[in-house]
Amino acid sequence: MPVEERSGLCGYCQRPVLGRREGVNHVLHAIISIFSCGLWLLVWAIIAVTSGSAEYACPTCGGKVTTS
Repeated sequence: MPVEERSGLCGYCQRPVLGRREGVNHVLHAIISIFSCGLWLLVWAIIAVTSGSAEYACPTCGGKVTTS
C-alpha cells in the first residue's frame, strides 16, 4: 500500500517530523473494477474520498502530526 508523507510538528514529541499515512492503491482498485465490470467503482470512490481525511502520524511515537 502506498504511503503518503508530509513534514509537520508532532503533537506529542513537540518536534518536527515527517508524518506518514496510508494512501489508496489506485492500480489495485482499477484492476478490481475491470474484472468486476465496473461494480467496484462505487467502493473505490468511497475509499478515495474518505482516505483524504486520514491524519498523519509521527513515525517515532504515533502521535498526530500537524501539517502546514
